[in-house]
Amino acid sequence: MHIYSDQTNIYLLLAKVKKMVETLRLFYIMILFVSLCLVVVDGESKLAQTCSEDFECYIKNPHVPFGHLRCFEGFCQQLEKPE
Repeated sequence: MHIYSDQTNIYLLLAKVKKMVETLRLFYIMILFVSLCLVVVDGESKLAQTCSEDFECYIKNPHVPFGHLRCFEGFCQQLEKPE
């Protein structure tokens, strides 16, 4: 039976905590990366939807204020300044 000093116990505890922090950091980075990919994919897909009239763009994108979208050549396009 080994009897460790208090200092050795602290070093063992710190090693376990360090490993746990590295694991949590890895999961945090993975979650951020997946979230970023979902936002980019979702943002591109909404404006790339086909349309035949201007009002269809607002039905497909209800979060955009009126006057900021136009149906141009069959796709919803965001305007720089509302008319």
